[in-house]
Amino acid sequence: MCKPRNILLIFLGTLVATSSKSQIFLGLSSGYTRNYMINNFNKYFIKKVAPGHGFAYSIDAEMYLKEKISISLSLIYAQKKYSLVSGEPYEYTTKFNNNYFILPLKMQFDIPLGNKYYFLLSGGAYIGYWMNGYVMGVVPDIFSIDVSKNEDQIEYYRLVNYQDEYQFNMMRDKRSEFGTVLGTGIGFFVCRNIIIKLGVDYLGSLTGQERGILLNQKRKVNKTLVTSLGVKCFINIK
Repeated sequence: MCKPRNILLIFLGTLVATSSKSQIFLGLSSGYTRNYMINNFNKYFIKKVAPGHGFAYSIDAEMYLKEKISISLSLIYAQKKYSLVSGEPYEYTTKFNNNYFILPLKMQFDIPLGNKYYFLLSGGAYIGYWMNGYVMGVVPDIFSIDVSKNEDQIEYYRLVNYQDEYQFNMMRDKRSEFGTVLGTGIGFFVCRNIIIKLGVDYLGSLTGQERGILLNQKRKVNKTLVTSLGVKCFINIK
């Protein structure tokens, strides 16, 4: 199983391997995530599946194989959120906030745009681990009843908010994730050894969140956009 400890060991091991080369880039970045949950939820109960917004933080390492070609490895902590909007007659929204550790490995190509700027394209694969999650929504409070003042005397239950930690079920939930990543961005040379980079990455999961699915049921898979701003420094190792 792809646990956080294994992801960290892979990340550190790759850094040690690249450090034997003459030069690498190390950096930090943070940004914004927009996650889409793909699944054929029951349309009778679920009216809409809405994307969610979250944050991402990463440690980045790059090793140049040639002048404009490099290998990029990152360790990312990312929030993958989405919401389920129920149908009539009781319409309410349930929000899911899932937190992941992600390890993407990409091949990058730099295209110079003058002396200071460059455009980059990247592609590769990633592995991830579903760390934890939270479920937020509303439920009727059976101890608080409002009675209408009209002739019908209809009783109404008040709705109360809740936020609970997601309880994993090893028979149901698949916490490891594998997928492809595509990216683009723009880099700016602040000086010879420091670069500021604005990037956008698309992470498409090839594995679902559930171990077993019913006939004609689609897997629950994450499709995530990550927009990030970071800085990286050139390190010359001799």
